[in-house]
Amino acid sequence: MFTEEIYNELSVEVYRVDQSHKSYDIDLNEGEVREIGNFNYKILKVEDNTTNGMQAMAVAPVKNEKVDTSEVVIAFPGINLYSLLST
Repeated sequence: MFTEEIYNELSVEVYRVDQSHKSYDIDLNEGEVREIGNFNYKILKVEDNTTNGMQAMAVAPVKNEKVDTSEVVIAFPGINLYSLLST
């Protein structure tokens, strides 16, 4: 189950899909399994739209080594000031 802390971490993590962000993570790809605290999640979809500036990713928890798509979360950042300033 996702907690408020997990939601917060995901909203920070999603900034890293932006190729122009200083913390860009080339390994933040669809199919990757990541850990936040004691919680594993699989990245189902990543979006970095350079036309409109939207970054987002869909994730689902991994429970007993299986992806639980009944709890998909769409994570997206707030305003990416770094991206705005670099244009």
